[in-house]
Amino acid sequence: MPTIGASAATLAACDPTGALDLAGELSLIKKAAAKEVSANISCSQDTSCSIWADFCRDLTCDPLLQDVADPLPLLQIFANRYRVGTLAPSHSPVKSRMVEAALRAIGQTIAALGYRDPRLHPSGKLDLHLHRQLQAYMKEDPPPTQVKPIPLTNNSSFSFTMLSNPRPQAKCHWTHDHPWFLFPSPPRGICIH
Repeated sequence: MPTIGASAATLAACDPTGALDLAGELSLIKKAAAKEVSANISCSQDTSCSIWADFCRDLTCDPLLQDVADPLPLLQIFANRYRVGTLAPSHSPVKSRMVEAALRAIGQTIAALGYRDPRLHPSGKLDLHLHRQLQAYMKEDPPPTQVKPIPLTNNSSFSFTMLSNPRPQAKCHWTHDHPWFLFPSPPRGICIH
């Protein structure tokens, strides 16, 4: 889908009298698309976009950010308020992945309408300031509550390596420091203190 921002160059290549008619028509198309997006965002199932639309309405700016010269500070403020729970659907602090998902939903919704995704540089990479903000949130997140178990194959290969060690001191030292709860009984020839 061609971007609407590229329309000025297209109109410049046209006949001047025809370009005036096209410019008016293009203006009407942009207004209709903006109204449709505002209606879709406010009535959408995606809570992030509806929260974004409310946020922009409170600031009296366009949810598509077409009237904003630098949309990045607005995205950063939105991300911070979403993170601390002021704008989050649960009204409680959320983890960094939720903030990232909300920003992605907003950016992709805007991009789906032919406008530039405000999170991304023209190269397609996430803006550095926004990236650093999300990284800081990730570092502040608490560790996961569920601990990943060590796969049994790792335990058996480690045990085999230790048991095949030719030095008896290493075997005794290892069995003393590590419990044998992974095995029904200690292997033969191992000294347990």
